[in-house]
Amino acid sequence: MKKKNYYKNYPILFSAVFTAAVLLMISAVKGFFPFGDASLAVGDAVLQYVPLLSELRDRLFDGGIFSYSFSSGLGFDFFTAGVYYFLSPFTVLSVLVPGLTAFEAFDLAVMLKVIAAACCFSYYLKISLPGKDSLIPAFSVCYALCGFFTGYSSNIMWLDALIFLPLIALGIERIVEERGGVLYCAALGVAIITSFYTGYMLCIFSVLYFLIRIFGSEGLTSSHNKIASCKPPVASDEDGGEDLYEGRALLPILLKFGGYSLLAGALSAVTLIPLFSALGNSFIKFGEEDTFLFGLADFFTGHLMGTNSVGSYGSIDIPHPFFYCGFLILLLVPLFMLVKKIKLSERVAYCALTLLLILSLLISKANLVWHGISVPAGFPYRFVFLYVFLICVMAYRVFRHLDSIKGIYIASTGVLSIVVCLSLLFQSNEFYTTKIALLNILFIVLICAALLLYKYRNKKRAAILAVTTVLVLAEAFTNAAISVTVNEKDRISILEQQQACVKTVLTANEKSLQRSEVVGDKLAFGLKGSFFGCNGISTFSSLSDEILTFSIGGLGLSHNTQNAIIYGKQTPVFDSFFALKYLYDFSDEDRDDTYYKPLDLSDEDKAECGLNAYEYKYPLPLAFAVNEGITDWLATMLSGFKSQNSLFENATGIKDVFTRQEPGEIKAQNAETDLLSHLIKEDESIMNMTPEMYAEFTRDKYLIKYTKPETVKVTNTFKVETDEPVYLIYSSDMFNNLTILAGGGKEREILYMQNLAAPLIPLIGIKKGDTVTLTAELSDSAKQEYLKGKKIDKNESIVQFSFYSLDEEKFFRGYEYLKEGALKIEEYDGSYIKGTVAAKENQMIFTSIPYSDGWSAYIDGEEVEVLCPEDTHLILLDVEAGQHTLEMKYEVPGLKIGLMVSAASAVLLMLFILLEYKRDRK
Repeated sequence: MKKKNYYKNYPILFSAVFTAAVLLMISAVKGFFPFGDASLAVGDAVLQYVPLLSELRDRLFDGGIFSYSFSSGLGFDFFTAGVYYFLSPFTVLSVLVPGLTAFEAFDLAVMLKVIAAACCFSYYLKISLPGKDSLIPAFSVCYALCGFFTGYSSNIMWLDALIFLPLIALGIERIVEERGGVLYCAALGVAIITSFYTGYMLCIFSVLYFLIRIFGSEGLTSSHNKIASCKPPVASDEDGGEDLYEGRALLPILLKFGGYSLLAGALSAVTLIPLFSALGNSFIKFGEEDTFLFGLADFFTGHLMGTNSVGSYGSIDIPHPFFYCGFLILLLVPLFMLVKKIKLSERVAYCALTLLLILSLLISKANLVWHGISVPAGFPYRFVFLYVFLICVMAYRVFRHLDSIKGIYIASTGVLSIVVCLSLLFQSNEFYTTKIALLNILFIVLICAALLLYKYRNKKRAAILAVTTVLVLAEAFTNAAISVTVNEKDRISILEQQQACVKTVLTANEKSLQRSEVVGDKLAFGLKGSFFGCNGISTFSSLSDEILTFSIGGLGLSHNTQNAIIYGKQTPVFDSFFALKYLYDFSDEDRDDTYYKPLDLSDEDKAECGLNAYEYKYPLPLAFAVNEGITDWLATMLSGFKSQNSLFENATGIKDVFTRQEPGEIKAQNAETDLLSHLIKEDESIMNMTPEMYAEFTRDKYLIKYTKPETVKVTNTFKVETDEPVYLIYSSDMFNNLTILAGGGKEREILYMQNLAAPLIPLIGIKKGDTVTLTAELSDSAKQEYLKGKKIDKNESIVQFSFYSLDEEKFFRGYEYLKEGALKIEEYDGSYIKGTVAAKENQMIFTSIPYSDGWSAYIDGEEVEVLCPEDTHLILLDVEAGQHTLEMKYEVPGLKIGLMVSAASAVLLMLFILLEYKRDRK
């Protein structure tokens, strides 16, 4: 009996083996784990997922709490981040494998998820459409290694949807067939827990799929056959059986579907409630008008081999959804309406849902609804996996009835596919080359021939099926070899080496709630503290607080307006206020020894990765007493210097710690220049600003007019008129390469990231009387783009050169004032801080901890209100004069109630499982 059941499950086993074999071949060719040192972690994976996996590994192996982390972005809810990014059993298991790096664990998790997706899809086909199992592995490979895998595998949390979607669909079919809803409820609940984002999409799809099953079934079945028996639900109209659904009541099934759907949501409450709390201040934006997101040529291109790669286009410029799932699917799906053994109502229902998904991908506002009413930042069309599942199922159903379809129709789909491949060569797409087109045509011809042979050579069908499976595997491998993007081993090797160096030095130095930052590293930006194992400021996360990002970035850090902050070289004002103590620098740039003391490192650490470490001499803790005027801090001013001036003045009462210096003479090669402030008339109002306000806003900004941006150079010659430290703000919407030659010393070249605000730049090693020459131009890569004929949308650009000096006497006076009210930390564990603080008078406690509903504060044992300033979202506390004990505690918001709801729902689900088991035993 065991052998028989094992034999019956061979499609699932072969699906896993074939998918694993293709993945291993791709690994060998592309050089990622286990056959190389490259990695599937590209883009967001390097900046977000791998750092969080590194931190998860540290906490699992070294011990640590899982509620809160100070590693990145000044602090964040680690539990919620885990729910959002890596709460998948495959991800956690990969991290637990001894000896793997975070990059290797990432690659292993991707491969395990893809294999699991193939198994679940084969299970779905075997149970839902039994009887012809021989080609199930080929269809499962098509599903698992589709364009969603090749294009989106770097966003590892989305791959779980490929695993659970077939189980959800099968569960819905069981409800419609009156066979219970436990499978549907459990699969949907776990899908939401592992990734609420794709879980939301699965919820919408579940309703639509339920409706088409109801519509196509013309009623409900009373069958109670066991899934384990692998038998079809009694008989099917596809097999010429009688109509099973006549006269069945619809209302009980609707109620059952609704009830199990609600129970699935309740099961996931342990993750949903905390997550929705965390998303309260994240960036959400609805589109303004309906547009079509891709054209007809893009639609066809997206189905072809070799066109589903983020690496080809860049995540922001993906021209079409990644529809690809193989030519076995593409050749059979157009024949779906011709299969008369499938009821007409069912054929119409499936085609209608397919059309709805296409329109949802095409129309911008419908697309946004599927993305949670939020503009997807890069990686559009994230729900395309639903379309892939549907057409794979439809294609398999066509294959089951291939005998009933005329050969001329099969040949016609092949011919039409070839015509499309050839016609697309005349479209403007530099990545769809003649070579790619010929590869597509080759596989179309081979697979079309295999289908025709299968139809007409009955006696050799087993051999033909084997050949067809081999062709499918070869096609899947070829597509992945072209489309899968990897992070090259050289960069991965350097990152891992730099990570090891920093962690070694961290172990040797004090590890406390004081912050550390890493600069000059290969990671560049992202969740750097998570990756390097320190408490940092830099961040890049979908869960970032938009207001916090804007206010901290507004102090002069490189940032966007949504979710990214990059710590660079900063002022003493910022470093003191935000508790910086250590700086780990992989560049060879100098530091101001007035403020930074070099740390003694071993020659080995310096030689291996070029690490220089510094201790900041004037750190303040995470909390300290300040004047009550801190509530008047204007955190979103237009200049980083003005914002820091406002912060310092309202905290200490000392004005103008930074003083503006007159910029030098500006010249432009092959362009005309003019001050932006000269372009407004005295009585004119722009952006609701008076002429005086506009003049302040445009100070130090110049309008550069040109015809060929690749030939333009803008030069500013600045003469230093002070012995105080001098800082620069440079910004431009076009010229992203700045070269600084200061005081006759070595040149510094700074390449600015697009779409990020420019940071403050310390001008190190200069003295009064020196001349600083700054030259701005396009970067070499941007020049190449324009030389290739990139369209110029405008012929002008704004360039800003602003210089400010730090009044050191004022800074040190203010620092000593704040130091007197510094929190002396006595105890902490990440989610609990205890210490003493002294207030000279009724003051406020300023903290560099982001506000969250999870924080509570106690002064001398009594709970006090945790204040959240509207324009900063940094925690403030009221404190009276005197010596006080301060305690701060963090609990994940909504976790307790979520646990209770999920636990109660799990008990209820177990009861339903027992009832179904007893019923099936009868």
